[in-house]
Amino acid sequence: MAEWRVSGAGTAAANGDYSESGTYAGKPAYQKDGGGAWLYWESSLFLVWQIYSTKEILPRWYSGADGEEDLPANPWEIPEVMGTGAAPAPVVTAIPPGIEGADCPQTTMRVQAGAGGVIELYEEDDSDITTILFGFER
Repeated sequence: MAEWRVSGAGTAAANGDYSESGTYAGKPAYQKDGGGAWLYWESSLFLVWQIYSTKEILPRWYSGADGEEDLPANPWEIPEVMGTGAAPAPVVTAIPPGIEGADCPQTTMRVQAGAGGVIELYEEDDSDITTILFGFER
C-alpha cells in the first residue's frame, strides 16, 4: 500500500504514489508504484530526502528541506549541486491508510439539497445512503 504521494513536479516521472521497498542509509526507501523513481534518505554527502530514478547520491531530481529527517520534508527544491529536475519542485504528502485506488470502495452518488440545511446522498439506483444535517437554512 502506498504511503507517500509526490505531486506537482515538473519532472513528470517523479509524480505518483510511493510504497516502502527496503532501506537506504538506515531509513525506509520508497519506490514509485510501477517503478521509475525512488524517494530515499541520503546521508553520505547531504542530509536530505531525495527523489530520483535510482537510489544514487548524485545526480538527483529533487531534494527535501535541508536536514529534515522525517518525511514529508517539505518544501522540496531542485538542488544546486547536480539537480536535474524540472521546475516546479514537488510537494510530498502522506496517504492516509485506506485512501488508495483499488483498496478504496468507490460508488457514484447523486447529491440532493433538501429543506432546512439537509443534504441527502443517493447511490446510482436512488437508494438513500445517508442524510447530512448542516444546521443552517437557505
